[in-house]
Amino acid sequence: MSNVKGWYVRVDVPVVFNIDMKVGVTETSFDRAEDEAKRIAYDWLERGCYKTDLEEQLPARFKLCDTDWMRGSITADLDFDGMTAHAELDSDFDPEGDDEPVSDIQGLMEAAQCLNEAFHDLPNDHPLQKFREDNGIAEVRDRLNLCAIYCDMTHRIMVDEQGYDACFDWDFVPQFLRNCVDHEEFKPKSEDYRELSKFWSGA
Repeated sequence: MSNVKGWYVRVDVPVVFNIDMKVGVTETSFDRAEDEAKRIAYDWLERGCYKTDLEEQLPARFKLCDTDWMRGSITADLDFDGMTAHAELDSDFDPEGDDEPVSDIQGLMEAAQCLNEAFHDLPNDHPLQKFREDNGIAEVRDRLNLCAIYCDMTHRIMVDEQGYDACFDWDFVPQFLRNCVDHEEFKPKSEDYRELSKFWSGA
């Protein structure tokens, strides 16, 4: 028995669990909606703040099965490769309503501001200026907000699928207003973003 020694052994047990978040996106299919939501989640988490947040939220010490446990130093990590998404249709979604889900609030705000600038740069005899005279500036704001959703998503598709890399505010947005918006109705010519990309290109 002279070789018997006492030991303190640290047993490191990996603990795996999912953390869920809900992301509202506007897209044309389940697959595209799931891909867009994962891209947004990845962008948020990639900033690195998640490690600090998780470590602050998870208790350093806890009791499980009447045994004391301590959180390991590498417990708070994320498996980006294992990220999955499950899309559900929003039955209340109305592209012309005031509460549409958004894929990127900052992107939509930029699109709305750029569309507003492009609108006010139009000549006085432009049909959209006639729409403002007939319907008022408040209605114009509502139509610009609607157009911003489609402008932002059409731009995303063109960047991802066609490699568009020109200026958004001075090049893309004015041409979107010219080619993708019905000048009598002041609405996008289509609800299909890919079709709008063809209108934008003049195809």
